[in-house]
Formats: sequence, structure tokens, C-alpha cells
Amino acid sequence: MEESLIKRNIKIYYLYMSMFQLIVGPILTLYLVGKGLNFTQIMFLQSFFSVAIFILEVPTGAFGDLIGRRVSLFLAGIAMALGAIAYITGNSIVQFALGELLFACGMSLKSGSDTALVYDSLKKLDRTAEFTAIQGKGESYCLGAQIIGSVVSGVIYEIHPELPLIVSALLMILSAISALFYYEIKTYEHEEAPKYWTQIKESAVFLVRHKRVRAVVFYFIFFYVFYRVGFWYYQPYMQQTHIDAKYFGLIFALFNIVATLSARFSHRYVSWTKGKSMILLSVLMAASFLLMGITTKPFGFLFICLQQVTRGVNGPVMMKYMNKHIPSNKRATIISFSSLLKNLAAAVAFPIVGFAMDRIDAVSINLYSGLLMVAGIIYFYFYLKTKMKATPAEAEAS
Repeated sequence: MEESLIKRNIKIYYLYMSMFQLIVGPILTLYLVGKGLNFTQIMFLQSFFSVAIFILEVPTGAFGDLIGRRVSLFLAGIAMALGAIAYITGNSIVQFALGELLFACGMSLKSGSDTALVYDSLKKLDRTAEFTAIQGKGESYCLGAQIIGSVVSGVIYEIHPELPLIVSALLMILSAISALFYYEIKTYEHEEAPKYWTQIKESAVFLVRHKRVRAVVFYFIFFYVFYRVGFWYYQPYMQQTHIDAKYFGLIFALFNIVATLSARFSHRYVSWTKGKSMILLSVLMAASFLLMGITTKPFGFLFICLQQVTRGVNGPVMMKYMNKHIPSNKRATIISFSSLLKNLAAAVAFPIVGFAMDRIDAVSINLYSGLLMVAGIIYFYFYLKTKMKATPAEAEAS
């Protein structure tokens, strides 16, 4: 009986990933500019979001490990729905900041708990070798839903600017309901659960002392900053290259198709690029920025597809390695620690990027970002090789 309930977790994971959707991506910048915000203010909101994630990530990760991943995922959907409502009713940067706080709460409650629940379910079934394929499939369902959402959001935005947010709120409520059907995997079965802050302390010590996990986390912090800021270049770049806003939904649908296919076959990517998976992700991202930075024609948006490949693959690649080396009873907490560090770095970068976007054209900022990323790739390659005694390839293969 228990085995069938555990197997059901995989199906619910696919459903949850399909429902956990904010379909506002293609029109978000337009929506906020329409509300009177400039790029500096928009990037401030993203920085605020990252700071909120920084504060909430580890406490919510420990909550998932100690109280339950099912409860954590349920509350994640509710918080995201409330964030969408705050955006719908917002007319000032303070109100939008409240929305970002709720989004941060929702994302941090989800972060770690979803993949931890799946990995521990597979561990119970002695099927952990399937994790990358299953997570990739889950990501593909999520991105597949975003394909539909991208097209729909552009259409309904023209009807009324708030409609994409209304639909997003409803989807988040459905995701919360689906989370209630998960079968909880106990993280402390044969030992007494530690106190809340002890759980956090022990997880932090593990991350600091585990050489390979630490190396991967530091490398992905670098990757994540460019991955996050790159999204905010899309719409200004397409506007500068004279693409009509009415096509944004279709273009974002294309992006989601590329990301979906990449996620669906992420396990094959890992197999094909064994020993080089992580470094190649950064190379693809840098190539995208550089190609956009030298292209002023409308077809330049196609180079964003390289970023979509990394979008679909980076989660399964990182989680595959980290989950292999993290104990079950600290899994969500340690994953949340890695997310905390990535969002702290993003929080620092966003105001700088926003300031630059108000002063530098969208084509040039892609070029500068690409050059910076190339320098970063070279630096981190040799840093991991000399200081950490492991190249990105070696760290992944170990």
C-alpha cells in the first residue's frame, strides 16, 4: 500500500509542476512600465525579491525537512496566489514590493521541498538513478504549460492588463490543492528530529565542509546571476530590434518550447556531455549574450533560444549532483542554502543592472554581459582547478 502511495508522488509532482505557474513573463516588463515604473525601480523590485529569498530560503527549507514537504508545497501555492493578487491591486512600488515578498515566500517554500520529496520517494523505491529523467520530465511539464501560458498571456493582456495575473492566481491555488495529495516521506524515521536551529546549523556545516558540493554551488552562483538578469533583457531587446509587442507571446512560447525540450531530454544532455555539463551551460549563455550584442536585426531574438537550453537543463544538472551527496534529512535545507547564496548574489547584481539598463541600449548591454561572462568562465575554471582542486568537470564527475 505504501509503495503505491510513494509511486503516486511522481504523478502528483508532474501535476504540481504543471499548475505552479505565473504566466506573466511575456508581458511583465510592459505591465510594470504601464504602472509607471522605470527600469531602475523594476530591478529594485527584483533585488528586493532576491533579498527576501535570501532571508526566507533556509528557514523554509528547514520547515520542509522538519514539518513536511507536502505542507510546504501547499503553502507555496497559496503564497504565490496572494502575490499575484497584490500585483493586481498594486499602484505603487510599495504594493509591488509586497507582491514580491509573497512571491519570495512561495518560491522559497517550494525550493528544495519539491525535488527533495521526489528524490526521497525514488530512494524509497530504490530508483534514484531515474531522478534526472523524472525531474527533467517534471520541468518539461512545467515549461510546456508555460508555452500555452505565453500565448494566452499576450492575448488576454490585450483584453485587460490584469487578466494574466488573475489566471496566474487561479493556477497557483490549483497547485496548492494538488500538493495535498502528496504522500509525505518521513525524513527522520529512526532518530529524533533535531531542533529547528540545530537543523539549520548542521546543514550549513555540511555545505561548508563538503568540498564537491561547495564547488558546484559556487559555480552555479556565478551562472545564476547571468541567467536571472538575462531575462530582463528580452523585452527591451525585442523592442529595440523593432519587434511588435503583439508577437511577444508567440516568441515566449517558442522560448518555452526550446526550454521544454531541453528539460525533457536533460538526462541525455548529461550523458552526452559527461564531465563537461556545467561548463557548457555557461558557454551557451555567454554565446547568447555576445550574439545578441552584435545583432540589431529582428531575428536576433533567436539567439535567446541558447539561454532557453540552459534554462531547461541547469536545474536537473545541478540537482543530480547535489542530491547524490546530500543526506535525506538535510536535503531541503541544504538545497535552500544554495538557493539563498544564489539569490544574495542576484540581489547585489539587480540594482547595478537596472541602473545600466536606464543608460545603455539593450543591444550593448547584452554585449557587455557576454564579455563579463566570458571573463567569469575563465576565472572560475581556473579558480576551481587551483583553489578547489577540481575543475567543473571533475567536480561533476566525482
